[in-house]
Parts: sequence; C-alpha cells; structure tokens
Amino acid sequence: MSDMSIEDETLLELINEEDFSDFLIFEKVAKKIFSSRDHETIRMFLKKMHFSFLANDESYRARVLERLADFVAVFSIDELFSICFDTLVGNYLAIFILMKQYPIINQESAKVILELVPRLEHLEDLYFFGFPYQEQAFLQIDERIRGLTKEELGKLEISCNTLFGIGILSRSREMVESFQQIYSVMDKQDYNLRAQLISSMLRGDYNEFSLIIKKFGVYETISEEQLTSKYFEIWKYLEKLSLPIFFDTRNLRYNAVLFNGNFYFLKFKNFEGKEKMVFPFSQVPLSDVSKVYDPRADVFYTPKERYGRLVLSDVYSFRNVEEIKENSHEAATAIMSMIEDEISTRIRQILKDVNITSHSPVELADVLTQKLCVNNPDDLRLSGFIIKGQSFGRIHLKEIAGQVLQVCLSPVQIVFLVHVPPIDDKALRLFIEECESKQKNYCVVDRNDLARLFMAYRVL
Repeated sequence: MSDMSIEDETLLELINEEDFSDFLIFEKVAKKIFSSRDHETIRMFLKKMHFSFLANDESYRARVLERLADFVAVFSIDELFSICFDTLVGNYLAIFILMKQYPIINQESAKVILELVPRLEHLEDLYFFGFPYQEQAFLQIDERIRGLTKEELGKLEISCNTLFGIGILSRSREMVESFQQIYSVMDKQDYNLRAQLISSMLRGDYNEFSLIIKKFGVYETISEEQLTSKYFEIWKYLEKLSLPIFFDTRNLRYNAVLFNGNFYFLKFKNFEGKEKMVFPFSQVPLSDVSKVYDPRADVFYTPKERYGRLVLSDVYSFRNVEEIKENSHEAATAIMSMIEDEISTRIRQILKDVNITSHSPVELADVLTQKLCVNNPDDLRLSGFIIKGQSFGRIHLKEIAGQVLQVCLSPVQIVFLVHVPPIDDKALRLFIEECESKQKNYCVVDRNDLARLFMAYRVL
C-alpha cells in the first residue's frame, strides 16, 4: 500500500471526533479517505469515528454502516479484515459486510465467517452495544459439518455464539437446531451434553432435561414447579452454557392454541391461578390459558387473543379492587338498593367515561365503553356491561337472553354481566356459553364484587 498522503493525515488531525456526528461531514471525509484505499489511513479514520458512532442513536449507526459498505464494496474480504480487525467501528463494518454477502450461514459460507469473526478484537464491545441493523442472517447448519476439522468447529462455535449474542442471527427453531448440530459433533463431553440439553427442550422431555442439568452439577432435579419458581435462575444458567436462549412475547402465536415460538419456557396461569409451563416451540389449548407471563416486564397479562373468563383483578381499570378483601355492611346495603342507572353511572365514573349509553329496546349494553383498559393504560378494549339492579327479582333466562345474544354478535371484546339479585343457573350458563362460542372475554360481577369495586374507587 502507498504511504499515507500528508493531505489525508492533516485532514484527520484537523477534524474532531465529535464532528462526525454531522452525517454530511462524515460522508465527505469517508469518501475521500476510502478512495485512497490506504489501509493505515482508513484504520485511523475508523478509529476516529469511535466517539460519534457510539454517541449517536441506532439510526445514525445504521446509516453510517450502510454508507461505509458502499465505500468498501470494491475491497476483497482480506482487505476488509486488514482495515477492520482492530477498531470498534471496523468490527461492526466487517460483520455488516459479511452478513450482507452471506445472509444464509451454512457449511459453505461458514468457512469464510469462521476465519474472520473470531479474530476481530472488539467483539466484547459489540456484545455490550448490540448491532444497529434489522436484517438478520439465517443459520442453517446440518450434519455435513462433520467434515470440518476440530479447529474449524471451535471457530464455528465462537462465531455463531458471537453472531447470536449481538442479535445478528434470526431467532428460530432452525437456528437452535443448528447450534445442536455444532455441539453434537464437537470433541468435548460438555458440548455433547449441551446438544442433549437442547434436544430435551425441543422434545419437551422434563425427565431428560432434569437429568442433563444434574450432570452439570448445579441442580439435583428440575420439576415443572421448580421451573416456575427458578424461572430466571435457570434462564441465566442456560445462557452461561452458551445455549441460544431467547424469549419475546411477539413470538407467541394464537389460533385456538397458544404456541410458544421461543427457545425458552413460556410461563402462564390457568383458570385455577396455577402457574404452568410450555416447552419451546410447543403449544397449549388457549382455553386453558388465563394469563401469560412477560419476563421483560415481569408481569402476567391477559393477551387480546385469549378469550374466556376474567376476574375483576385481571382488569387494569378495576385493579384497586384487590385492596378491598371484604365489603362492609353499609356497602352491601347500598348496593342492594341500586337500580341500573345508578350502577352504570358509577361504573362510567370509575372509567372516566362521560358518554352515556342511550337506552332503547335494541340496546347492546347498559354501558358501552372504549375507556376500559385490561393489561395497562394503553390496552383499551371495547367493552359492554349488562346490568341488572334491584328492580329485578331473581334473574331468569328471559331477562338477559336477547341482550346477551346481541352483545355477543357485536364487535364488543369484553362482556360484563353485573347483577345485584341472584341469577338463575340457566341464565348464567347461557351467558357463559355464548361468550365462549363467540370468543369473547367475559366477567361476572355479583353484588359482593360490585360493593368491593365501588368501595375501592370511593363512588358509594
């Protein structure tokens, strides 16, 4: 390579690191520097880009990498490594180029990647800051990797773990099975056990999973109950074993079943309130699911796709009801004397909904509202309240049948049946059956629940 020109050297000395936060300045200087094709000049430029690259947001970093990729398009892979191996921005650029050239990592393309990625000097920083590019590479490794040497397998394991750790690899079952293939052919017992551990999770075998964990000398046994109580502890341990663990609620799928599209256990609550587990890439009937656990937020939530019975404490808008364990005699007496309008007024007061539902022979519900939130303040659901106050005696099928049928055929997502007098078994059964068959969430609120609710929000 030619010696660095005085002009380029002077230019880099004159420009401050923070000046590159101006994308136009970055672009003009980069174009000039890369046109020289002088490795030392380019490396100095990439080193000086360090501050602005990290000080700005992901969209800036993605734009920088895209533009740098244009400038190095004429470089060979060897040249790329020469200018990129020892700087943070260079490491990002090298991986970015490799992923654009090899979006599918299989036995053939892996040979290029495993020669370059383990030799990059800032991989730990890449783990820390993450990768600012959305397109992902697909890992597709099969039994043909048995033809790789022991050294090549070691480099492949390091490369794949690096790419997974910085978020380059597409999260899928195929990716997990590729890791299983790599670990199964490595000449170390610990890695073979890792392959078996992955296999037990993919097959949903608690006994085998527990047995293999025991061989690592950490846990004696892992029952389903222990999995629920040690959820994060086991997660972190599997990550330490370099298993490609991932979990995102966006990977959950609903179609009469709840499918876990993650490579970790899905935790949910059934309608008895008991915590249960779903193995990776397995499913459970949606009718068994009351709430789903979001590990990122550390909360159980009611998914929109789930239908069936809710209790008042499931509803964010009524969450304060949990604070009242028993209603008072005064509250019970007040509730017993309330008519429908008095109840609906208080419900709208709690929901801060000033829109009064018009009453007519064909009304959908006594309260029809878009102000009710289920999981959080942003989770608004169209909800209908069928209210039967003290003007009714015992509530029979004929008093609610028409209204229940209408509201279940409507776009309403959650149906509340609020009753002060007792309700006939046939009427209650019709309500539940119609809500279930039309895939509605529903909540039955009796006078005791209503008293607790009104006490909690001080509307009595």
